[in-house]
Amino acid sequence: MLLQPSASAIEPSRSTDATAANGGACTASHEGQALNRNEAAQDDTSGAYLKVGKEEADASVPKVRGSNSKLPEWITKNVKDPHSWKMLARCWLASWVTLILMLPTRSLQTFGQAAFFASMITFMIPSNMPVSIWLIANATLVIGCLLGWAWGAAAMAAGLFSRDSVLLASQLRTAQASVAAETNPEAAFKLRIFQGDFLDIRASAVIGAFFVVGAYALGIMMAKVPKLQLSCIFALIVMDIMCSYGPLFPFAQYTLATIFMLPIGASLGVAFGCMLFVFPESLNYSWTRNLVSMLELQRALLAMHSAFISDPATHNTPALEEFDRKLKGTSNGLIGLSDALSGEVAFLELDVSRGRFSGKDLRKLLLGFRTLNVRLFGMAAFPHLLQNFADGGYVEQNVMGDQGAPQEEPGAGDAAAGKEGNESWKDLKHPVQIHDSTLVLRARQRIQEAEAEQHVKLSTLQPLMAKAAGPTLEACGEALGAITAFIDRTNRSRWRLRKRDDALEAQTLQRIQDAAANLARVHQAFVDEERLALFRPYEHHFKVERDGSLHLDEQSAIEFRTGGRPLFLCLVWVVSLSRFSKQLVKVSDEIHELASKRQSNRLWLPSSLRSVWKVLTSKKATAGGPFKFFANTGLSQEDTAAGDGDDDDDEDLQHSTASSTVALEKDAERDASGKKDIKASKADGKGTRRRRQRHRRRAVRRDPDAMPPTNALHYLGRSITGIYNVMTSTDGIFALRVAVVTLALWVPQVVPSSAAFYYHQRGVWALIMAQLGLTVFTGAQVFASIARIAGTIVGGLIGTAMWYISAGSGSGNVYAYAVVGGVAFVPLVFLRLYVPPAMLVPALMVGVTALLVFGYSWIDTHLFVTANSGVGIEVFWRRTLLVVIGIAGSFAVLLIGRPASSRGLVRQSVAGVTQDILDIYSTIIEAYIKIDSQVDSAAEKPAQIIDEQYLVDHLRPLLLDTFARLAELNTHVGLASVDVAPRGHWPKERYVEAVKAQARMLEALSHLAGAAFGISTPSEWQRHFLRSSALLDPSIIADISMHLSLISRALATGTPLPHTSAGNLLDRTISVQIEARKREKVLGQDSVVSSLSLHALHEPAFMDIVTGIVALGQFVRSCDQLAAITAALVGEVPLEGYDALLSRVEDQMWNISQRS
Repeated sequence: MLLQPSASAIEPSRSTDATAANGGACTASHEGQALNRNEAAQDDTSGAYLKVGKEEADASVPKVRGSNSKLPEWITKNVKDPHSWKMLARCWLASWVTLILMLPTRSLQTFGQAAFFASMITFMIPSNMPVSIWLIANATLVIGCLLGWAWGAAAMAAGLFSRDSVLLASQLRTAQASVAAETNPEAAFKLRIFQGDFLDIRASAVIGAFFVVGAYALGIMMAKVPKLQLSCIFALIVMDIMCSYGPLFPFAQYTLATIFMLPIGASLGVAFGCMLFVFPESLNYSWTRNLVSMLELQRALLAMHSAFISDPATHNTPALEEFDRKLKGTSNGLIGLSDALSGEVAFLELDVSRGRFSGKDLRKLLLGFRTLNVRLFGMAAFPHLLQNFADGGYVEQNVMGDQGAPQEEPGAGDAAAGKEGNESWKDLKHPVQIHDSTLVLRARQRIQEAEAEQHVKLSTLQPLMAKAAGPTLEACGEALGAITAFIDRTNRSRWRLRKRDDALEAQTLQRIQDAAANLARVHQAFVDEERLALFRPYEHHFKVERDGSLHLDEQSAIEFRTGGRPLFLCLVWVVSLSRFSKQLVKVSDEIHELASKRQSNRLWLPSSLRSVWKVLTSKKATAGGPFKFFANTGLSQEDTAAGDGDDDDDEDLQHSTASSTVALEKDAERDASGKKDIKASKADGKGTRRRRQRHRRRAVRRDPDAMPPTNALHYLGRSITGIYNVMTSTDGIFALRVAVVTLALWVPQVVPSSAAFYYHQRGVWALIMAQLGLTVFTGAQVFASIARIAGTIVGGLIGTAMWYISAGSGSGNVYAYAVVGGVAFVPLVFLRLYVPPAMLVPALMVGVTALLVFGYSWIDTHLFVTANSGVGIEVFWRRTLLVVIGIAGSFAVLLIGRPASSRGLVRQSVAGVTQDILDIYSTIIEAYIKIDSQVDSAAEKPAQIIDEQYLVDHLRPLLLDTFARLAELNTHVGLASVDVAPRGHWPKERYVEAVKAQARMLEALSHLAGAAFGISTPSEWQRHFLRSSALLDPSIIADISMHLSLISRALATGTPLPHTSAGNLLDRTISVQIEARKREKVLGQDSVVSSLSLHALHEPAFMDIVTGIVALGQFVRSCDQLAAITAALVGEVPLEGYDALLSRVEDQMWNISQRS
């Protein structure tokens, strides 16, 4: 065995302290869109979803030295950015022009009493998107309005048909007689309509039935298809108007919806004009601009790693925690940007643009950059391993270990984990401890002794590693800089007319080629020569043989393998840097090849509509671009736990590039071989897709209570069961709440005694607020409600001030009104565009309420309306009261069904991520099994055994999507913290620890997958690693799979874990490796390690083996940590005497291993 007896890297630490997770502000499910139901999908140039990544990254990067600004970073950053000013100018102009449209008397009379809604729409859906995306987004808005209008018109027609003709005739005669003597009979007749004089219980019942059914259907759609929430919101708003006022009319009034439709049409027209003529930009341009931002973030992350390696002062525990916090923020930012770009990539081929690269070209490039992200995340394993190194008592100043804290007896167990309620609130401040067994404790002691005998400290190796890696890190930075400069240059010179621009682009392209060549040369020197400096402190342990080679005898080899952990940790980082460098060279070559084929700008027209509907209907959190509403507002707990079954974006891209004759992936081969290669490419693409489909089919859940349907009755029964399951799920209960609150707040409008009051007080706004204030999960609703009320109060005060400044005590004039509105809109629109996601809901409410108060005040003084709302402060308090009533109504219906807790969502999400980790682990093990099955025959075939590109293409989306889910979990944890907690304190700290453990597991799996590529070429190290480690031991594979499956199921259902499953994976791994070492010696297959030579250690394959061993150790240790955390959350099923039995067996095993 390579790292005998416990693989010093396999046992990285005794405990993993829980660094405070970046829960951040509660942004999860409620970054409000239009009336605060969903996320505003159009923020920054590509949507609010991009801001999450950028601002998390900004928060993690240290402030520029010398900056004394007291303002938040998001303000100073956007104030200094010219592009931000362009977007602000465009959006401000759209809002201001729509405000001015309601000032002339004729246009005000045309728009009616909701004229201010035009300006409000431009505020809720700002014009800061590319034209094609804006058209698609607003097309969904218009479709939603038309859907609500059509349903409302159908309800009104059915209501009129059901009216009692005798009663209607009597009501009309009475009304005509009463208004005959009025000076304005028409106005008096209209007043009687809104006083409820023509109400008919039959018509009201029919319209109410339509209304409830429509609200329920839209509620289901909002929950099940979150990316269509924009359509659902406006469908609800228009339907509210039609069904609330429809029962009041004694005749057909199908144009009621024009109250909102006319302002919406005007706002869309103005916004579209501004997008076309005020700093217009295509999706291709904005997407590429954000790609440049992602590359800059990659450079920042690389620079952070470079600074960390070069500064030994950052390697103590407090500095490690601070670096981990910054690293986490920047990594989450990179994940956010990567997911945002992936979400928009489906729309690139719908865009009309002029530029060098098409949408398909950019889709292809994104795959390489996403792989770079995975490599960068893998580099974070080194500081985390250093944290474990310190946490486990292995700091250099205390080599003998656990002298600072007494070691508990193995098997003592955590009483709090087995009994409900024993863990006090104060105990949550301390991380969950893994109580190690006798075998682990003795292995740790043996490792400490061996490390002391080696006389090589980690602090000795780190300067050597920093010096060796310096040129490679610098070359990586230059290559990334060259790529960034080239992409930015091509993006900025889309309309170039001068030869000088062509020359500059050629220079930047040549810079990429030069930087790639330099990186390839420096990296090769690093792998071949520079990294060998890490072995020099160990050279005095080697003996010179007769042939001049340096060898370790058997005992010295054992001591080296056991005590060489400082070297092994450094080699993990070396491998990470090497993989990143190779991928960067590959990406550089791809860009150069692509640029050589695309040598000039041209006009690119739309080429595909295939992916749009799939993106819009996908629940996948990383898909959808500007339609990426926070899908968790609609995810059921079952969906969250099970994971997303949608195809990933990478798969779609690979299929399209492999099967399309215009793809560039195989251009060189096609140029050489013609049509045969095109057919081969298509066949290869289809085969790859079939393999992925087979992999997905294996994971399909089966019904344990019924076999597959065989006749029509079975299919009908399944359909009915499916409908019932939807209706009783959390999504169905949410839709039921929408329907109930709709009915409850609609009834006063159709009761004769309250109809007039309801209309005059604008009760329909309370109805709208109640409908759109509902969320699936209670924590999100608590946060959103607080944000709404706070935003309403602040916005109302601002709107009141705007009115009195422009009008004083009079009715105002158009010039003052326009000037005040224009000035006030600047900060309001800036706030709307660039506020951090955590503040988006209150920011949206501030702007909406200010516009409502300001607009209503003008309408009240310049347009005759049946119900006056007053001006200034009167509008403010009425609006605030309506918001409070609507929120109260939304909270009242939470009692229907069992409230879906945000805390339950967090638990289900952790369970779902655990299942994802199991899927990734299974995929990696499949690759290793394939290598192992051919390891003997591979000597005759030196080619690689596994399809590396297929494994990369399959694992990259799995890893990145799971990293993204973990980043999103931080948001859910923040939301769950404000959830209602009637049963007791929520153990937030435990979920933070669980997320951290899962992140470590993903890092380990990333390295384990990378090691598969390194050992896929036959070698002695390959055989040794596969046959003498625990990686491919069937019992360990079964244990890990069962372990993760049990954890996932326990978290999903709240079932206690068996006591035997908590904290024992590391023990079993060590035991298996002891047995594997004995078997290797008996079979005589340990030649490569029984007498280690320095030449053998210098082989690059040795680094991959070490990385695999370290990754396996980190993975199983993190599994144990996650199991201990889960046991603390859900409890354990006790098994008396098990710990003592385990201790005796491990004592025997240890004694045997020492004698052998």
